Amino acid sequence: MAGVSPFIYYALGLISGLLLAAAVSAAITWHLRRHALRRAHTLMLARALMRYAAWVAAQRGGAGLGPQRELADHALLDASRAQGRWFPQLRGELSGLLETDRQLERFVHRQRQLQMSDPEAWLESNHEKRFTDLLRQQDEGLERILERLERSGDRAGATSMA
Repeated sequence: MAGVSPFIYYALGLISGLLLAAAVSAAITWHLRRHALRRAHTLMLARALMRYAAWVAAQRGGAGLGPQRELADHALLDASRAQGRWFPQLRGELSGLLETDRQLERFVHRQRQLQMSDPEAWLESNHEKRFTDLLRQQDEGLERILERLERSGDRAGATSMA
């Protein structure tokens, strides 16, 4: 192109460079924000699971499903929300944890009814072994989820909360 000034070429090159730098900067910013958001949700999931784990541990003392059950339900709800949006790969593990939780709740409810209606049958029902087995299943389910978060690098400081 004869007659095009070198200044125009320089200006076009400068504008192209600036546009490229803006695009790269936007991509980096988006990635960092997304990473920070995922990290925040990882912490939310880990904390919810830790709150639930504290409730599971309290059940070992024989308290049964007492008034603290609401705290466990809220922790499981928080964990389900975080998993559904940010951790679809944990759906199977969390579903297993929720199912064992339902079994634990039904078991304790039935044991209370049996204890009130027929204490002798309750004593012979080997309830402690089943209760311990359910608590162990919960511990294993929690551990599996936390290990997967840790392996994927998403646990983001949850180790310091344990």
